[in-house]
Amino acid sequence: MIRRIFRLPGGSDLEDAEIDVRIRRVETEDGPQVRQVLTAAFDGEEEANLVASLTAENAIEFGLVAEAAGHHIGNIFFSRLTITGPADPVRALALAPVAIHPDLQRLGIGSALINGGLALAAQNKWDMVLVLGDPEFYHRFGFEVDAAKAVDCPYSGPALAAWTYPGVILPDNMIARYPDSFNSLN
Repeated sequence: MIRRIFRLPGGSDLEDAEIDVRIRRVETEDGPQVRQVLTAAFDGEEEANLVASLTAENAIEFGLVAEAAGHHIGNIFFSRLTITGPADPVRALALAPVAIHPDLQRLGIGSALINGGLALAAQNKWDMVLVLGDPEFYHRFGFEVDAAKAVDCPYSGPALAAWTYPGVILPDNMIARYPDSFNSLN
């Protein structure tokens, strides 16, 4: 569990207020709140349906939630990938999705979730985490576009980046297979 104090910007309903955010692992009973935050953050059901499908597929390795004042305000999920090609096995995860309630975005809560998730990935010695998104944003967490160039997957391209466990040297010519639930994304 991680606790952190965030200062809300002036002009909000809680002007200059501090909120105590607790980050913990997702639990089964979090389902409705997870869905609510995903739907609000992405202005639609697609990512919420993805998480529900990944859960049904038993593809999620772990998820984290951010809570403040008893309210679920954000979440992040890491799903197992199957990597083929290299002689030695590569343990890999996909980071998707990460969502923060729209009223609390750009306060560092998403960054805290990403850092917490990568710390868990490192603690459990996952070799690699792939993410699809803004390379400049994810670079601050150690994700590199060049590292992902060794991976062939449906999302290969300039928005795919890889984080690697310290000291891990990734082989070339890896093929990443995402859980089937990702096939439903547009």
